[in-house]
Amino acid sequence: MAVSRNYFSGTIAWGILAFVSTVNAFYLPGIAPTDYNPGDTINVLVNSLTSWGTDNYSMAIANLEYYDPHLKYCVPEGGAQSRAGSLGGVLFGDRIQTSSMELVILKDEACKYQCTSHYTQNDLELITNYIAEGFYHHWSVDGLPVASSETYFYDDEEVYDDKFPIGAMYMLNDEGPPKFLLFNHFFFEIEYHRTKDDKIRIVGAQVKGVSLESKVNASGGEHSCESLNLLPIDVENNVPSAIQFTYSVSWKESEVPWATRWDKYLRVYEPEINWFALINTTAMIFFVVFLTALTLLRLVRKDIAKYNEVDLSEDVADELGWKMIHGDVFRPPSHVMAYSITIGTGAQIISTIVATLFLALLGLLSPANRGAFSTVLLMLNTVFGGIGGYTSAATYKIWGGQNWKANLILTPIVVPALVFIGFLCINFLLIFEHAAGAVPFGNMVALFAVWALISLPLSLFCGFLAFKRDWFKAPVRVNQIPRQIPPSDWTRSLPFMMAMGGLLPFLAVSLQLYYILSAIWFQRLYYMFGFLFASIVSMLILCIMTTSLATYSTISAENYHWQWRAFFVSGSPTVYIFLYAIFYMYRYMELRGFMNKLLYFGYTLMASGLCFLALGMVGATSSYFLMRRVYSSIKVD
Repeated sequence: MAVSRNYFSGTIAWGILAFVSTVNAFYLPGIAPTDYNPGDTINVLVNSLTSWGTDNYSMAIANLEYYDPHLKYCVPEGGAQSRAGSLGGVLFGDRIQTSSMELVILKDEACKYQCTSHYTQNDLELITNYIAEGFYHHWSVDGLPVASSETYFYDDEEVYDDKFPIGAMYMLNDEGPPKFLLFNHFFFEIEYHRTKDDKIRIVGAQVKGVSLESKVNASGGEHSCESLNLLPIDVENNVPSAIQFTYSVSWKESEVPWATRWDKYLRVYEPEINWFALINTTAMIFFVVFLTALTLLRLVRKDIAKYNEVDLSEDVADELGWKMIHGDVFRPPSHVMAYSITIGTGAQIISTIVATLFLALLGLLSPANRGAFSTVLLMLNTVFGGIGGYTSAATYKIWGGQNWKANLILTPIVVPALVFIGFLCINFLLIFEHAAGAVPFGNMVALFAVWALISLPLSLFCGFLAFKRDWFKAPVRVNQIPRQIPPSDWTRSLPFMMAMGGLLPFLAVSLQLYYILSAIWFQRLYYMFGFLFASIVSMLILCIMTTSLATYSTISAENYHWQWRAFFVSGSPTVYIFLYAIFYMYRYMELRGFMNKLLYFGYTLMASGLCFLALGMVGATSSYFLMRRVYSSIKVD
């Protein structure tokens, strides 16, 4: 276990009462270092291709198989072997396979032959589309991404990009059609570090793709790729119909130790802007907390004192507002079963998000273990099925639900079933697009088995325990006949409250949302978990405060239907998040065709819906305890 300076630059710990500026934490690389001897062989692993788009061409969401029948990349002898990846990585499109490229430790190679591929007219037309759409390679050596040789500098330090394009597009003149180059030769530069016992450890890998008109001897012998003759793909004339794939390897000794080899990949970008946003969010929190305290402490205490000093009569009824509905405010919400299920599922989701971010903040989710974050997210959500079942059962019993068996069964089934159906629809779209991201049937069965064997039993067991407990009783008696709700103005309508109540919490997370969407759709390594954790906590605090104000405004208008209203107001930041994601798609992505836009919309809608449940649960639960605190302070005959 070693300390990595850059790995934790930018992570912050969110205290109970204050922000702690920066902390040094430990680094768990996720895998143990592999020591090699000179002459050992390493296989270059390849992954599915992803699209970024180009200046004049749209991008595609659907990943592309590396061994696409039209690209015709060289297949290793005996066929490509799939390497076992994490469940989360597979669900998010990883398809890691072996390649025909092998690196011999400390042995330089020049123009090593792979294979010769023959292309049809249709193949060449599709390849030009792939190049125009900006498809990129994702390779790895010894668990380390193979970076593009075209590195850049950030804060005077070199930064690696963990991908490189499959080809290039250029113009012979301003008026002619573009020419396309398919990279068929790859220059590897491998950095290694010698240990004290003279072992070799891989600490860096870069590659440069070029298009060469190479004439190598496929049967063996010395080959030369020194002639850098560009090999344009001429679709109209069907030139060239045959392309030879080769690669070169050079080894370079480095002083970089193995423990810090990820430092050039991981950077906290624009830390000044992130700190500025965090300070602004903190200021918003103090302002909203002050406003809430002013309203709920000063005014409510004053009202309670006045209420306890006078006898209720017709003369003071209009001045009492929320006090007059004490006999109805703890009336069960409509559709109490659905309400309990949403609260329980929301508790499960928010627990999963916070726990996963906390582990990432501590450095326990290493980027060296590809797909670790999504895998832990899935596993924790499975284990936290018990939290969902317990919370749903407790909520259902508190609000007087009678059909407890139905609650036990429906809680772990309803939302997962909806998500699974949505996921199946998206998967069918991916299959229709012939995308590499389509989840294999075996992984779908494994995902179902994990839910059926772990999440479902935990939810049933914990829900049964919750029903056996005696929960809170309403602090005031509920009237048998519901009180008539007087009409209220538009400022107390649900749409207006959602629009106003969701704005501040959304602003708390809006900056990180840009980086998260970039990480998801552009495969950028996201590493600012400290800022993200602080932003999530800030958003939750603001959700509680704004929902408390909305609930107080609701009961002040003598409207005792506050439960669902609190849920929707607290979940309303997700509406802004969804709208921002749509804006991001049109502003930065320029997706190709209706199918890719439908895929983006489906993914975004599903994620937004789950976040809505999580945030809604936070506001609804906090409002419940607020109502208990307020109405337990008044005297009722």
